This record gives sequence, structure tokens and C-alpha cells, in this order.
Amino acid sequence: MPTYILDQKLETYDDPWDGHPFRRDASRLMNSQGFRPSVSADIGKVAVRMARSGTIAAGKKVWLEIWSDNAGKPNAKIVESTTKKEANDITNDTHGDWYEFEFAAGTPLVAGTTYHIIYNGDYALDLGNKIYSCWDYQVGADPYPYGDPRYDNYGAWPSVGSNRDFCFKEYYIEPLTFIPKITII
Repeated sequence: MPTYILDQKLETYDDPWDGHPFRRDASRLMNSQGFRPSVSADIGKVAVRMARSGTIAAGKKVWLEIWSDNAGKPNAKIVESTTKKEANDITNDTHGDWYEFEFAAGTPLVAGTTYHIIYNGDYALDLGNKIYSCWDYQVGADPYPYGDPRYDNYGAWPSVGSNRDFCFKEYYIEPLTFIPKITII
């Protein structure tokens, strides 16, 4: 089992139901949070804070993806999480909750390079039954200065707004260190 090391994070959560829905309609399919790892290593897992509004059909899933960056916006999928959550199991508590998504080893991220956490799912587009990416909002400040929260508007990826970022925790897999076994005779 790999050892996960916390690297980048934004844990603060602002107000109940404060966030941005994804899969709400065709102009809001996915959400994105930019981040910049400080260590070159394989991505291990990402935890995000989410909340659900309404009821989503049984068997429908939510997952995360890591995408490359192009001028501050998501560009192309690099890897999809091996963990998929039941969409209807996401809490409907107004404060949301943390959910962890693991990634298979072997996907290295480079320190100082911007990437994007993409929130995705396969549930029906619905204005009333949806999942929110919870965010932190700070008046006059950027809660996480190394990436912006965005949403997929037919591939345009506009910003969700200033002074806010989606709550996340990014972990890398601790690199294995080879320690030779020495036998003294």
C-alpha cells in the first residue's frame, strides 16, 4: 500500500451551500480547480469537499480527473481516479463533506507546473438534483493563489468568480527509497 503525503490544500469552507454545481445543465458539465504541486512525484489521491442537492438516480457515479493546463484553463485529461463514488451517497448536509479519490500509481506530476482537478460524473443533467463543489470565499483575497476555480461552459472554462477557490487536498505517493540489505559475515 502506498504512503500518501499531503502537498497542496485549501481546507477552509465558507458558508452552507456555498459552492458551484456540476452536471447541472449542458453549460455546467464539469468543475475545475487549478493547483500547483510543490513536489515532483506520482499523484496519489485528492480529497474534495462536496454536497448534494436533491436525489440522484441509483448507480450513478462521481469521480475526479487530473488535466493539464493551457493559459490557466484545463487543457486535456491526464488521468482519471480509480475511485468512483455513488452520487447519491454524497451528503445533502448544507456544510458538505470530504471525499477521497485515489489515482493509480505511475502518473507523475511536475513541481511548479499547474494542473487541474476536474469534478465529473455520469448522472443526469438536472437543475434540482445536483452536486456542488464547495468553496472558500474571502473578501479581497484569493484563498489559493496557484489556480482558479472554473466550470466547463461548452469548452470555454470561464472563472467561477474572484476571491474563491474550491476546497481540496492533493496528496502525492511517497517515492520508494531503496535501502540495500547488507549482510556481514
